[in-house]
Amino acid sequence: MQEGYPLTPFPSNIGLASPAKPWKTIYRMLGMVLLLYILSQFVVVIFIGLLDADFDGFLGPSDPIMVAIGSICSLPLISLAIFLTRPKLTHVLRAYPHPHGQTQHPVGGDRFLQTQQPTVFQHHLVQRDVPLQIPETKILWTAFFSGVAISAMALFPLVLGINALSVSLALVIALPAWIVGFSTPVFAWWGFSSKHLGITTTQREGELMLIAGMLSTFPALVINSILFPAGLYEIFGLDPNLDYLLVQNLTIVISAPVGEEICKLLAVICLYKLIDSPRRGFQIGFTVGLGFAMLENLQYILISLLSDQFAAFSYSFTSIIRGIGSIPGHAIWTGLSGYSVGWFLNQKSSSKYHFSQDEAVQKVENWITFDANSGLQTSSAGDGNLPASYFSRILLSGKNTNFPVPKTILLGIFWAIFGHMFWNGSSFIISFLLDGYDEILIVIVELLWIAVMISLLWIVGKHVLQTALSSPIQKK
Repeated sequence: MQEGYPLTPFPSNIGLASPAKPWKTIYRMLGMVLLLYILSQFVVVIFIGLLDADFDGFLGPSDPIMVAIGSICSLPLISLAIFLTRPKLTHVLRAYPHPHGQTQHPVGGDRFLQTQQPTVFQHHLVQRDVPLQIPETKILWTAFFSGVAISAMALFPLVLGINALSVSLALVIALPAWIVGFSTPVFAWWGFSSKHLGITTTQREGELMLIAGMLSTFPALVINSILFPAGLYEIFGLDPNLDYLLVQNLTIVISAPVGEEICKLLAVICLYKLIDSPRRGFQIGFTVGLGFAMLENLQYILISLLSDQFAAFSYSFTSIIRGIGSIPGHAIWTGLSGYSVGWFLNQKSSSKYHFSQDEAVQKVENWITFDANSGLQTSSAGDGNLPASYFSRILLSGKNTNFPVPKTILLGIFWAIFGHMFWNGSSFIISFLLDGYDEILIVIVELLWIAVMISLLWIVGKHVLQTALSSPIQKK
């Protein structure tokens, strides 16, 4: 009997199946964003130690001790992040009938495989890359709106007065309210885009896109919190104590749109091996924007919960506005950049990435998932089916494909920055113009303007999505 069997390439005409575990994706990405959020705080400590150790707003001096502490605390977190994102392999054992085969095969250790008829035995190492699995969008949106409503009701007793009961309710609801507020709308938009762009997306690919967006917040955070303010103080001679509010507003209007969109574009470019078409480029840009928004949203929702006794209002307002406005905004803006990168790479033959059939470790293209209870095959990400929901009909119906979506990287990043700057800057201008007016009038006008901006975003987003759906697609 043959003692050993070499690894062989996995046959291209055979598929693999795994039980569907969509909620496992949610839990894994929640763990990753929390890990990266903690890591981002130490990254800021490192750069403060390098650039502004005395916290006076100007560059210098450096503090090696602060840098060393931040670096030492970052190392275990970086190691854990690398461990969690490592490629996972599956060892596949196969035996198939063959007249010149054997009836017994050693499969490792003291184990043997015995068959009733002669078989040939093979084993393969394949990259575990099941289709991206995310719960249904309607379930996630239901969880979001119902979770926000329940959380707001639990926080409302604080408005009536701070006592043992109101504080206890707030403490009990704080953690789930935080998680629901910052994460579920991101997952809902992620599931929507992954499923309905008509591109097959694997679990690893989808998660890498989202994580790349989270990582792009690191340099953006350094730019917004250290480099841009210090540049204003150094170049224009502003006083950090007297001009702090001005610098903060300029950071929101200028630094955030420019710095954040450039950082997200760089994250898209880092995933160039996955981009084989403009539509794939849009999908990656869209998902990178969601990853960025998720880590950013984590901070905003946390602040809204810790604001004051009116947290019920600030939390619900912040969660909903960001869920239907800022989060898809980040996705659409970076989707424009990704779309332009896709057009550029689509013209370069070197950008087409294929796994060699000679490699021992391979991807399995026809890997499906099935429902563990019924045994039926579940829908895989990228099937492109238009659901019957009213929400999807609004965003995907129609055939207006003449919307001028940029096809060059310079135009892509320009319109991404413009959209982001318009979102941030127009709100600032409205607040500035209304300064000194009656507070009720200010609130009414600001709410109306927010409604206008969200409406404009959805109209533009609808046309951009339609154009992306009609753009070239190249299957891997």
